[in-house]
Amino acid sequence: FRSVVRARMGVVIQEFAEADCSGVAFSRDPRSPGSDRAIIEAVPGACHQLVDGLLEPDHWVLDRHSGTVLEQRRGNQNSSKLPEPELQPEDVARLWRTLRDIENLLAQPVDIEWTGRGSDFTVLQARPISCTRESTDDLRPWYLSLRLEPAHLKRLCNKVVDELIPQLEALGKRLAAATLSDLDDQALANELKLRLEAVTQWRQIYKDDFIPFADGVRHLGVYYNHAVSPQDPFEFTGLLHDQNRLAHQRNQSLQDLAIRLRDIPELKTLMLTLRDAEDPETVLKRALVAPAGAEFVEVFQRVREEYFDVSYADERLADHPEWVAATLIELSELAVKDVAKADKNPGLPTRRILEQRLLAAVGPEQAAEAQEIIRIGQLSWRMRDDDNLLLGRIEGELLRALDIAAQRLRDRGRLLSPQVPVHEQHVSALVDALKDTTGEAIRLVATTTAHHRPRIESSQGRPRQLVGQPAAPGCATGRVRTVRCAADIGAFRHGEVLVCRAIEPTMTHLVPLACAIIECRGGMLIHGAIIARELGIACVNGVYDAMDLLEDQELVTVDGYLGIVSVGPPDFRAEGLDNK
Repeated sequence: FRSVVRARMGVVIQEFAEADCSGVAFSRDPRSPGSDRAIIEAVPGACHQLVDGLLEPDHWVLDRHSGTVLEQRRGNQNSSKLPEPELQPEDVARLWRTLRDIENLLAQPVDIEWTGRGSDFTVLQARPISCTRESTDDLRPWYLSLRLEPAHLKRLCNKVVDELIPQLEALGKRLAAATLSDLDDQALANELKLRLEAVTQWRQIYKDDFIPFADGVRHLGVYYNHAVSPQDPFEFTGLLHDQNRLAHQRNQSLQDLAIRLRDIPELKTLMLTLRDAEDPETVLKRALVAPAGAEFVEVFQRVREEYFDVSYADERLADHPEWVAATLIELSELAVKDVAKADKNPGLPTRRILEQRLLAAVGPEQAAEAQEIIRIGQLSWRMRDDDNLLLGRIEGELLRALDIAAQRLRDRGRLLSPQVPVHEQHVSALVDALKDTTGEAIRLVATTTAHHRPRIESSQGRPRQLVGQPAAPGCATGRVRTVRCAADIGAFRHGEVLVCRAIEPTMTHLVPLACAIIECRGGMLIHGAIIARELGIACVNGVYDAMDLLEDQELVTVDGYLGIVSVGPPDFRAEGLDNK
């Protein structure tokens, strides 16, 4: 290198402060930055019990200008059964004054951590609040607020596992079994309304119960890391492997079919024909009576009906067997050994080894507690996967009913916009048309989508590197394939770099084909990060504009160790090191 940069870093040495009460405080509510509220939360003992979600805190909402207490809620703190809250009114008032002073000093809203009361009160840290503008589409503050204390998490686990998931699964099966084409217009209209109501209801349940239950994975990680102190802070994700998830069952079924394609050339030829056919359903009907493919197609159809009756980007995957065939062909190109081990990274410790490490760390007295936290964490991971597919199934069944209603009106010449894809926003119009006995024609309005947005060009031209979070170790070079809509799933090819907003359970069967993954969403506990680590595939996430900055078939190198995506050929000369 031509020059050496001498960098210096400041080191802060801070006296350890220990008190019987600690907490956090925000001079502006981070979940609702537009409001004029301040927030104070307190727990007994050290502050990490609040930050890590181990205790539910006492909670105060204040007018940020006057300090008046608007709302007060006592936390369920298990070990603390005191009749009085952790802070007295004078303590709350002092905290509000401290918040006001620090906010004035930094000239922007702040959050602080603190410990102690009265003369022992100490501010541990203060920093600006990172989000101070209201945003209707930014759900990160809401997600970050979902921290459940153990008792609440256990109750929610019982509700989700024993009640909600079985109900959702039964509903999906019932809707799929209904023969809608036999219904008259009035009955079909009523079925459309009922299906839309069911989708709306379960989306709310998904938000209220399924998403918060995902905190069980984070809680397991916090517990494991406190007990074991592993070198890799995400080692605990190995405890989540080998769960009998619906997506895992689907992926295994596809792998079994792919191995048969590899072994029987006639079957691969059949899938190639299906992939490229203008009328895939006719190809399947013919294959069902052909000796060479009848049994294979029967299995193919069962997999399609059982696992692909889901909605992705407002489209029902089961309606496109050619996309499933395309994925099977790509899976068949993998080596036999790769397909056989596609759900395991041999470099990771086994689940049993990790369980033994945790139990050894906590000792016999806490063994039962550790086992329960493992159980809830594993169920949380499995349910956060299954709930997406089960919800996607009833969404797909709504789309099926919409398609049948729209086709019925087309056949009668009553649909004047035949090229407009039907969407759930069209339910009301189709219901009214089915109930209308005058025979008047209707026109559907196309819905707006964000599937294809123009690429972003910086003022200095194409970016050479994109920086995100190192989500799964590894380094790989390949060509970009962006998955924005359902058709992109069928277009994905072996060895490409999978670029998407986030890996969803609906599309995890593509992951074994990918040489690397780039996600717009960030976080080490989202699907892409955990599955990529499990399969040993490099993953960088948190690259917010990746889908706009990268172009399909563009060559990139994904460095999952550093969280860097390099655009263009992996040539060191491109970095200017040889230019002297």
